[in-house]
Amino acid sequence: GKEKVTEDSEGKEEEKESVEETQLNKEKPLWSMPNKEITPEMYNSFYKTISNDWDDPMAVKHSHLEGSISFDVLLYAPKRPPFSMFDQKKKKTIKLYCSSIFITDDLDLPEWMQCVTGIISSKDLPINVSREFLQGSNIKRIIKKTLMKKTVEMIKEMDQSKYLNYYREFSSMIKLAARDEDPSLGLDKLLLFTSNKRENVSLQNYEFKEGQNDIYIITGTSLQEVKNSPFVSLFSDYEVLFFIDTIDEYLLQKLRTFNNKNITKINQEGVELPHSDISEEMVESLKGLKEKILSVLSGNDSEKSKNTISDDLLIEKVEFKNLKDRHMIVQTPKHGISPAMEKIMAAQVSLDKNNMFMFPKGKKILYVNVTHPLTFKLNNLLNDDQKFRELLTVCMRVACLQCGYNLDDPVMFSEQVISLLTDDSVGENENNDKVVEEKVL
Repeated sequence: GKEKVTEDSEGKEEEKESVEETQLNKEKPLWSMPNKEITPEMYNSFYKTISNDWDDPMAVKHSHLEGSISFDVLLYAPKRPPFSMFDQKKKKTIKLYCSSIFITDDLDLPEWMQCVTGIISSKDLPINVSREFLQGSNIKRIIKKTLMKKTVEMIKEMDQSKYLNYYREFSSMIKLAARDEDPSLGLDKLLLFTSNKRENVSLQNYEFKEGQNDIYIITGTSLQEVKNSPFVSLFSDYEVLFFIDTIDEYLLQKLRTFNNKNITKINQEGVELPHSDISEEMVESLKGLKEKILSVLSGNDSEKSKNTISDDLLIEKVEFKNLKDRHMIVQTPKHGISPAMEKIMAAQVSLDKNNMFMFPKGKKILYVNVTHPLTFKLNNLLNDDQKFRELLTVCMRVACLQCGYNLDDPVMFSEQVISLLTDDSVGENENNDKVVEEKVL
């Protein structure tokens, strides 16, 4: 904005008479001075005074704005979050002054604004302005809008090296801002992600293949989980962004497109799995297997009374595909709950001891690899209900784990695996014993 600095001598006179008001600088306030008169050392020293930080700030933004209400704005980006930033009680990091007299730090700023510290001052406010006056006026809205705009400008003006360090410390706050604020601020351009190809990828630097119209992403709860996801393996020819912070699931409720490109989860229904189509003849030849799988899932097979399918195997659709070296994968329906969101919700329910609400597990889509040896094995067990069910449930639970879901009863699952392995090994031992006997004879 246009630089214009005036000295409010009347305000200074009033300040001397006031006992309760606070003045940070005995001389002319730093924020009202022309930028060219202020050295980096002066900026840094003042930052340490108002922030209680021992380190220099990452960046400074000092603006003098003229309008119906004129403002001096001095903002700092710290190098790391203050210890109190993630406390339940919101820390007030920006103070409002009338010239050099402290008015309030209760500005109702959004939570993400805790990633900056600073001062906003106006000589146009009445000296005896009350918090009630601010609350009932348009001034608070103007202050909020001004501070948000200048904060985003300061962040965007950082060089790449500084911004990477800043983002590492404050990514959750920037994501919160991108979710909650007006898209015109361009906060989605500040987001960075790791992908299956490289680190620190912004949405505008995402690499598209020829003919690709969507930005591919996957959500999860850890880098290792998403890196090892069978979906990432199937999409190895494409760049896939990893959304692995808890806030990412909430961010995606708002962030659905970027530059007119859809942001698409590769582990959710609606995306075409690469090179996965199979012939109609192959589908027809496995019709009996599909019917058998659906029969077990619906509880209509002869073993239904002995072993019921639990909530973690609520499958609404079964399809045969070519899945490279994977036997089965489990996908979330179009409007279903992702595995990452299921874990977040489960954690919230367990933390809130008074919450009796048990969230429903989402249904899933099961894809079965037609060329995998275990598919042939299942096909050979069509007439053995018990063995078919045992192998199928273990294979499906393995797929759920590989695709990021938690199991309802991991102990029962481990017992099923051991039982299955023991059955196979007993059969092999018997055959081996016969061979040994024949040789001795």
